[in-house]
Amino acid sequence: MEFKVALAQINSECGNVEKNLKKMCEIVYATANLDAKLVVFPEMSLCGYMVMNGKDFETFYKCVQQLDSHPVKKLASLASELGVHMVFGAPMENPARRGVIHNSAVLVEPSEKIHIYNKVHLPTGKYGKGIFFEHMYCKPGDCLKLCSTSLGKIGLQVCRDFAFPEVARAGADIIVNISAAPQTSKPFFDMVLPVRAFENAVYLVYVNAAGEQSGVKFFGHSRIIDPLGRTTTECNTGEEDLKIGTINLEHVRKARMEIPILKDMLSFKTYIELAEKLKEEQT
Repeated sequence: MEFKVALAQINSECGNVEKNLKKMCEIVYATANLDAKLVVFPEMSLCGYMVMNGKDFETFYKCVQQLDSHPVKKLASLASELGVHMVFGAPMENPARRGVIHNSAVLVEPSEKIHIYNKVHLPTGKYGKGIFFEHMYCKPGDCLKLCSTSLGKIGLQVCRDFAFPEVARAGADIIVNISAAPQTSKPFFDMVLPVRAFENAVYLVYVNAAGEQSGVKFFGHSRIIDPLGRTTTECNTGEEDLKIGTINLEHVRKARMEIPILKDMLSFKTYIELAEKLKEEQT
């Protein structure tokens, strides 16, 4: 199966959900006309990434969404109208625990079925040259998300999840990582993202915010990486951009046969046992 993917590298306005929604809808219409079947926006694209200063909680909570919120329903309706899959970022309220907020990746299918992945690894504290406060706003998720769709099995990640190899081992054909990574983090993403694609023989679709939000500059450079770790499509660095790339799932099949990393890896049970043994040795 071969299809087109739109990397919608936008700069959202913090706190202005309606303005961001309008921009996203316009992009979905434009990319659908270019025959894109999957459109991917950055982390927190619906509201802007406003959690870097650990201060403005009021604006953040006003932007929290539920499954039946107007912006979510609007995007689901648009996916149905145009026959596209869409991934975007938003703060989502846990339907089973009212008032508990997650940093979520939302995948909408043309059937209007909605998948939610809640970011597991929330950066809080000093990482490299950046200081983060996500845990002050959101609760981390507690499970991985593998979505069976007509485009194949799509695994969802949000930004810092990329640093943990276990998150990428859920069995996806395509990993979609939506991100709001500042310029100070770029060397780490450049180094690790190709490895994640290669070691799992998957396509990795990475879409990062670009420009400045709440005083923080995001590096953009969204890209599609093939199952051999090669970048096939990439956006500009530091500015809004839109690129259309192609995914061919036959390349996933061939990569897994020609370089059988997944076949040769130990069982998950063995890795779990090794991890438990390491924990015991460190205590």
